[in-house]
Amino acid sequence: MRAEEVLRSALASVSTLEAEAVPVAEACGRVLAEHVFAPLNLPPFTRATMDGYAVHAEDTRAPPVRLRLVEGRIGRMQAKRIATGEPLPEGADAVLRREFARVEGEHVLALREVEPGKDVSPEGEDVRRGERVLEAGTVLEPLHLGLLSGLGLKAVKVVRRPKVAIIVTGDEVVEAGERLEPGKVYDMNTAMLSAEIHACGAVPECYGIVGDDRERLKEVLLRASRETDLIVTTGGSSRGEKDFVPGVVEELGEVKAHFLAVKPGKPMAYGMINRRLVFALSGWAAAAWVTFQVFVKPVILKLGGRRWEPEAVEAVAEQSIPSRRGRRDFVRVRLSRRNGCYYASPLEVQRSSVLFTLARANALLEVPEEVERIEAGERVRVRLLRGAELADTIA
Repeated sequence: MRAEEVLRSALASVSTLEAEAVPVAEACGRVLAEHVFAPLNLPPFTRATMDGYAVHAEDTRAPPVRLRLVEGRIGRMQAKRIATGEPLPEGADAVLRREFARVEGEHVLALREVEPGKDVSPEGEDVRRGERVLEAGTVLEPLHLGLLSGLGLKAVKVVRRPKVAIIVTGDEVVEAGERLEPGKVYDMNTAMLSAEIHACGAVPECYGIVGDDRERLKEVLLRASRETDLIVTTGGSSRGEKDFVPGVVEELGEVKAHFLAVKPGKPMAYGMINRRLVFALSGWAAAAWVTFQVFVKPVILKLGGRRWEPEAVEAVAEQSIPSRRGRRDFVRVRLSRRNGCYYASPLEVQRSSVLFTLARANALLEVPEEVERIEAGERVRVRLLRGAELADTIA
């Protein structure tokens, strides 16, 4: 299947998860499940924004002007001491700043004229009661939490965080910290994918290394299908003697696609168990990471109620790049920017087994299925990765 067909099918198979109420103080980074309407005006009363004296602005014409100090409501030619944030008393329409006044016994001398509304924040200036202040789908940031708290809201409804299972296969894979026997390798995928899942606003659920044990794999997949919203496996997805994952998925549910027309990550399988999507990724870390970005990440984000499109720019290929018709290639490139134009330079090693060059890349150049070769100097589409916000350098 073509890459876009698989992604379209996967996205059509999931819906945004249900809502849950969480305390506002714990809602940063969460996705609003419903619109928020202001239950009150903000500020809830007209208030002073500076320390000084509440006055009737008309009384300060032709300074200096002597005003009598009073408490409570003020009348003509009167003033009242006021601090920042305090309600403006009835009869006042402005604040005379303290530095522009001089107290003389029971009076204050206004040394400067003020205009109506000066240093005053009127009721509802920020938000009017009934106004829609935040839309469903908003990813809550610290400023949003301040607004919600200012409106008196203690809890807010957000989309539940998706739980994403990570299952690692392969007898050769061991956990970091264990002794590395000949023929063994450390698990790179769990930490890498857990961090990516966290970055998507989801919760990684690590089921450990199941090795090449078909029955144990079957047991863990069934458990994960009951406990999580999405399953990601690494390794065991090809056609070798110990590549059990596609067969077990087919036995427990359905395989919708296997061996995709993509590079890296061709052996990926995609299916469903107990209405839970399963992405069986390559065991090679670079291939697993690329296919996670292309296929898994958009699904996690949709489950979590997030809107997402890959950030892409047009760039100039600095070298020719061979490909194969009918396959979509994701080429690791180092992006630079000169005189307002992006330039993409392919990294020297592109193998699925090599992660270091992917860690050095800051973009993926997409070669469409119908293209056999990108020529040097040709304009191409690249997906931005981390560190791709580049300042111009002089050519």
